[in-house]
Amino acid sequence: MKLSFSTLGCPNWSLEEIVRRAGQYGYEGVAFRGLGGELDLTKAPEFLSTMRANTRRRLKEAGLATSMVMTSAAMMIADPERLKATLQLAQSHIDIAADLECPYIRVFGGQIPQGVSHAAAVRWAGDRLLRLGDYARQRGVKVLIESHDDWVVTSLLRRAVEAADHPSVGVLWDVHHPVRIAGESLAQSWTNIGPWVRCVDIKDSITDFESKLGYRYVQIGDGEIPWKGALQILKAARFDGWLTFEWEKLWHPTLADPSVAFPEFIARIRALEDEIGSASINR
Repeated sequence: MKLSFSTLGCPNWSLEEIVRRAGQYGYEGVAFRGLGGELDLTKAPEFLSTMRANTRRRLKEAGLATSMVMTSAAMMIADPERLKATLQLAQSHIDIAADLECPYIRVFGGQIPQGVSHAAAVRWAGDRLLRLGDYARQRGVKVLIESHDDWVVTSLLRRAVEAADHPSVGVLWDVHHPVRIAGESLAQSWTNIGPWVRCVDIKDSITDFESKLGYRYVQIGDGEIPWKGALQILKAARFDGWLTFEWEKLWHPTLADPSVAFPEFIARIRALEDEIGSASINR
């Protein structure tokens, strides 16, 4: 399994600092969720069509890959004009990913509009993922829908991916949300979506009813998400994709600085991997 971090955790870092620190800390890749305060990568200078080759070169020279290009595009949009715009946004990020030689983009399912049944929502999501999958396949990219929003219930997420039924459509397993929000077990989530999981997002939290969310993000291992169990599931499945540390510094400014959180995560995830490996040897 390969390690990357999301740029959501370092909203004030330049590309130069991201590249330098990723290599320094021992990461193998970077998942781009905005840059320089701009969440829409199509508006960031480093990702303009004329600059992508240079950005790709700078990452490669540092021994880094782009693990994922992450967009805000969501599938649950009823208005035809807004839907057209969100699909175009996703396609523009597919183009960025292709030019960076990145295999994946992330999209959201989004909130299911009031009055729309689950059956209709699945049909909408499947149709829209299919359309994006067709475009992505032409560019050598896969579209991953995240276990997020109303799609934290992974049985519903599975139905959407099955409805798309496309080789270029998969799942980004944000392990935290189905456990924390939907109350699923790891086994439930993996049974539902495991065959489609191509990348995994990592974050941890503790219950905090004084906070707006009802929980508060903490460093992996300090919270209530059973990460050792999640890694054991991935190891047993011989998952060899990207694990991405999602430190939501942009949304939660009081979180520790990435210069502290990013290297600490590396140390903790490697310790968990070693622990799992040692347990397997001792059986």
